Amino acid sequence: MASQEERLLRAAFLLGAITDALALIPMLFPTMTRLLWGFEPDSGPYRFAIGYGASLMFGWTLLLLWAYQRPLERRFVAALTVFVIYG
Repeated sequence: MASQEERLLRAAFLLGAITDALALIPMLFPTMTRLLWGFEPDSGPYRFAIGYGASLMFGWTLLLLWAYQRPLERRFVAALTVFVIYG
């Protein structure tokens, strides 16, 4: 039976992974950028920067899914995520 800590970590990791995956949509699809964020993502520098951001977001999504598999062993990912969010 899972402990309360394990259930909480598992829920946090899954919710974070889903949130990150959803955030990738406007980052990868300019039409969705216009619809969701309300601006035209047409400049070269913007596309360059958002491409890097999308690759980092995708990597963090995978990291959270990895932590979800064994939340107690990988609880340090929660601490890393706090630094990323506050940073």
